[in-house]
Amino acid sequence: MLTPSNSDEARLQWFVFKFLNTLPKWDVGRFFNENPFAVETAEVVAAYSRRVPEQVAGVLREMAADGLVIEEPREQTSTYRLSEDGQLRALLAAFFLACDDREFRANMLHDVIERGG
Repeated sequence: MLTPSNSDEARLQWFVFKFLNTLPKWDVGRFFNENPFAVETAEVVAAYSRRVPEQVAGVLREMAADGLVIEEPREQTSTYRLSEDGQLRALLAAFFLACDDREFRANMLHDVIERGG
């Protein structure tokens, strides 16, 4: 198993603290990493991540403000999809691939929790 280099780790750490700085955001990011072409409501993402829809709706709005996801308002609700920015998509995929390394994942989880996430 490959572990991220120091420069890769620093880049991924920046990405996490910018876009996935809470555990709910981490779960939503995982959903979109595993479903990069999904266009879903907060309720569907919440069911996938086993979180409360109201919490996920707030997380999705924050992630849309940050630019990682795109919010598409509809009549009754909004749908969300992953940003089309290739660099952000690549960083999201690289982050979850790096999480295959148990030590890296544990360190990132610890850092997010320590920062109040």
